[in-house]
Amino acid sequence: DAVAATDAGVGGRVLINEVRASGDDWIELYNAGASPVSLTGLGVTDSESADGVTARVADKVVFPAGTTLGPGEHLLIVADLMTPGMGAQTMCLADAGPTRCFHAGFGISSSRGETLHLLDAMDRPVDRVAFPPDGDGGVPSGETWARLPSGGATWGRAAPTPGAPNRTP
Repeated sequence: DAVAATDAGVGGRVLINEVRASGDDWIELYNAGASPVSLTGLGVTDSESADGVTARVADKVVFPAGTTLGPGEHLLIVADLMTPGMGAQTMCLADAGPTRCFHAGFGISSSRGETLHLLDAMDRPVDRVAFPPDGDGGVPSGETWARLPSGGATWGRAAPTPGAPNRTP
C-alpha cells in the first residue's frame, strides 16, 4: 500500500528533486523513501510573480486518485505548455526522459528566479525550492538545479537527468 507523501515515519518522502528552466521547463519529483507513496491530491506549482515566494495555488498541477510513486522513482512535470493535458501523459520531452509525466500551464523563470512548491491536498507545503535567478550565480543554459545526490539536502548545478538519478555537469 502507498503511504501519504508527508508520512516520513513509514518510509514515504517525496521531494522536488530537479528543476530545468531553459529549453524544456520541467520539475522532477523523487521518492526518497523506502515505500510507495500516494500522490493523490498533491499539487505542484510555481510562485506568485508579485512576491516570488507565495505559492500560486490556482495554477497548480493536481495528481489524480491512484497516482503513486515507488521508492527511488522519479516523476516529471513538464511546464510552460499552452494547453496542458489533464492527468498522466505520454508526450513528455522531445529528446529524452521518461514516457510518463504530467503537464503544467505555468513556466519557470530563469531570469528572475522562482520558488517551486509541492503542496498537500490542503495546500500546505510538503517541499519547495528556490530556483536561482540568472544574475545571482544562476543556472547556465543546458544545466539544471538539482539535489546532489538525488533526494539529498544539498542543491547545485547539474546535468539534466529527467527521470534518472541526478549527476554533476
